[in-house]
Amino acid sequence: MSRLRIQAGLTQERLCEKAEIDRSYLQRIEKGTSNPTVDVTIRLRKALGCEWSAIFCGIE
Repeated sequence: MSRLRIQAGLTQERLCEKAEIDRSYLQRIEKGTSNPTVDVTIRLRKALGCEWSAIFCGIE
């Protein structure tokens, strides 16, 4: 997720504002210690302006 955020030119704070999620939650998602819900995944994709394939790239 951090790769997509950086490519989009967004800080964690700005992405959280756009996706309406808590920054500590995003930090846990980026560290891999938490998994986003479907709703949060949808909001993050919209906020990042990316395709679904980019969100799920590298997940095994």
